[in-house]
Amino acid sequence: MVTLNQKAVLTNLRHALSGSSPSTIAQFCACAERFMYYSDNEFTREAVVGYIQKLDREGYAAGTRKLHYNILKRIFAINGVEWPFGKRPPSELPVEVAEWDVERIPIKPAEVCAMIVVAKPQPAWAAILALSTTYGIRRVELLDLRPECLLPGIIRIRTAKHGRQREHLIPSPIQPYLNNYPFGQFTEYKLSELFHKIRRQANLPKLEGGGWHSIRRTLDTIFLVQERLPLPIVQSFMRWKKSSREMPLLYACPEILGEGGDGNEAASPIDVDRQVFAVHPFLKLWEQRG
Repeated sequence: MVTLNQKAVLTNLRHALSGSSPSTIAQFCACAERFMYYSDNEFTREAVVGYIQKLDREGYAAGTRKLHYNILKRIFAINGVEWPFGKRPPSELPVEVAEWDVERIPIKPAEVCAMIVVAKPQPAWAAILALSTTYGIRRVELLDLRPECLLPGIIRIRTAKHGRQREHLIPSPIQPYLNNYPFGQFTEYKLSELFHKIRRQANLPKLEGGGWHSIRRTLDTIFLVQERLPLPIVQSFMRWKKSSREMPLLYACPEILGEGGDGNEAASPIDVDRQVFAVHPFLKLWEQRG
């Protein structure tokens, strides 16, 4: 059994990660603190298995569980503790769930509206949720935002997953909320937790395997299926790379709406934004000051 001092572990992490971004360092330290609180400072195989299984019971997505697994592997190495697993996670660790079973669980539009209502009085919540419900922005993209990404009337989104880098128009209903965006204040774990916290505040049921990506899928479905926007328009607005013509169709979940859609050639990015904002389901709700 290996028992380590928390202060020494965090010091070692900050030193080893000194060349990384502040958000990465904060993310590693938060994971270490959470794990050591659970394990009573023990660095063992049983502690890792129990910790990951606890995340699973608490409803954290497979991607989050896999992230914690990989961070713990690095924490063990930095602190000179042998990693108790091989190259692949063992079967008792629930970290290898298929992406399509976890990250694409949609939310009904009425639930998104309920989340907006409870988030609006909280400046940081409102800023994050305004971007999520407007652009379908991914969790990692929310974390990557910097003050210089917000220009007058324009937001620059550094798109993840090799998607197109995009400048979007900022519609007037959400502009006031973005003044309170909490740059650098969230780790990946805390941002995932915030999604579920907003849902609890709105008295919505627990969404197993859901997260910020769920809102992205809901928007895709509304634009493509309900509003029948052309496929290239949706592809451009949601920032998928041009070769991924099938992604909007894969993400669409008609069962939450019960309709069907079609598509054409996309215009310029600004024209795309204008077409999307004209039928956007959530912008009017942000316009109502709450």
